[in-house]
Amino acid sequence: MSFSPAPRRVLVLVPELPTHPRSGQVLRLRSLVRALGRVADVHVHALAHRAAPGEPPWVGLVGWSTSSDPAMGAARLTSTDWLRDPAGHPADAWFDPSAADELRSAITAFAPEVVVLGGFAVHAYAAVVAEAGVPVVLDHQNVEADLAEDTAALAAPAPHVMVRRLAAERTAAREAALVASVDRVWTVSERDAVRLQKRYPATAAVDVLPNVVDELPVDPVPPSERGSPVVLYPGALGYPPNADAARWLVQDWWPLVKPELDEGRLVVAGSDPPAWLRELDDPGVEVTGMVDDLDPWFRRATLLPVPLRAGGGTRLKVLEALAHRVPVISTAKGCEGLDVVDGAHLLIADDLEDWR
Repeated sequence: MSFSPAPRRVLVLVPELPTHPRSGQVLRLRSLVRALGRVADVHVHALAHRAAPGEPPWVGLVGWSTSSDPAMGAARLTSTDWLRDPAGHPADAWFDPSAADELRSAITAFAPEVVVLGGFAVHAYAAVVAEAGVPVVLDHQNVEADLAEDTAALAAPAPHVMVRRLAAERTAAREAALVASVDRVWTVSERDAVRLQKRYPATAAVDVLPNVVDELPVDPVPPSERGSPVVLYPGALGYPPNADAARWLVQDWWPLVKPELDEGRLVVAGSDPPAWLRELDDPGVEVTGMVDDLDPWFRRATLLPVPLRAGGGTRLKVLEALAHRVPVISTAKGCEGLDVVDGAHLLIADDLEDWR
């Protein structure tokens, strides 16, 4: 953790409790909380409301708390109220004065020696956390301005592109202030560390904490023993880069390869599928929606394509596929930041025309 002596009590502030991961970012936070629990007592405070958290499920996690406001949660992120504020940002939907007071109460009750900000989404609470007078670490899962600029470049209706460009500009300003205000920053790869420090020279000290698969599959099924072809694309589909990749797979790629796959199917698994995907009428394509456990799908999959044209951090879907011995084909963007070699661990085809 880069602190000496190591802290004994760590509070982690997260957008939502990482018990039922809906995205790679939540998977990252779950792994982080579990790792911290091996060396310290950890309390997790989540902004998204949950009525009955129950008992902490992991060793070292001594407690958790959430906002009491039922309106707090990811659904607020659909609001466009931030556009009316000359300095507004989409993540402002996560901030609420009552939630700030509840965070203060959680910090006072737990008395942490270190506070970890679980991602850029909680950045509006950085000033509240600073009031505690203890070291603050930002677990930075992406270089957020780079990700926002990539997302703005994706094809979309003109109004969406304009909003994304504005969000990218605002993200750069917020990110610059945030990474300079904390005591340390954790990134997911050396690549991100270099990019962050190059973009923001005032960034605090940076450590690399790579993404990992912290629960390896038990006896993964050898590819030769799996049944009919199952092409799996998992991902939170409310995330524009995943939605863009899914659209390309379903509309451009799958119709070309489907005739070569006897009884094969394409499975798109993830939360918040867009309307066009939910309404798709193709017996060869299965859209699962939110899946609590992807392990059964990984055990059946015979190929994992990652045709990402935008994104940040590193892709946990690639690590999970490799852990399950699922062959992977990816764009360079889809596997950037991972210590993988083209032709050894997976195939990299950056020009999507080469996939056809």
